[in-house]
Amino acid sequence: MVFTSNSGIYGDPEYLPIDETHPDKPSTPYDANKLVSEYYMKIYHHIYGIPIAICRLATVYGERQRTELEWKPVIPEFATNIQRGEPPTIYWDGEQTRDLIYVKDVVQGLLKAFTSENTEDEVFILGTGIETSINDIYKIICQSLGKNVEPKRAGKVDGDIRRMKLSSAKAKKVFGFTPDYSLEQGIKNYIDWLQAK
Repeated sequence: MVFTSNSGIYGDPEYLPIDETHPDKPSTPYDANKLVSEYYMKIYHHIYGIPIAICRLATVYGERQRTELEWKPVIPEFATNIQRGEPPTIYWDGEQTRDLIYVKDVVQGLLKAFTSENTEDEVFILGTGIETSINDIYKIICQSLGKNVEPKRAGKVDGDIRRMKLSSAKAKKVFGFTPDYSLEQGIKNYIDWLQAK
């Protein structure tokens, strides 16, 4: 079995890049819930002997991802607003970073974890090892859309982390995971989908 978990479980990093030995310090109810679910998976493995792979994902983005009232993923939120000529909101100072992974890279990683014969009850990180600031994400999306919409600024959101850079070395070693898509290509694919809707 494969369980998709969240790298936010690590909280603010004690070192970079974050790897699977980093202490767990969830700072949101969502991340705490994911961590508890991981324990359920491990218990299930120990009781029934079914191999599991827990994949903690970086910040996932890609086609079909939309903004909701409660949940506003950064790339869809920025792209949708900028396309409409509406200012997106950048929280904090925008220098907080994210490790952004394109959805097709996540899918190939999950499939490799599922078909691997080398997992028991382990955690694997699926990320790119590249940190990009929120300000830079905004600039890349503006360039991709050929627009320059001045963003609104707001304070820090509770639970937001300062930096995110993840190591996928273990996933690469165990089941050959390597991301294929650059951030620029992934954003272009997302915008192509958004404009074709």
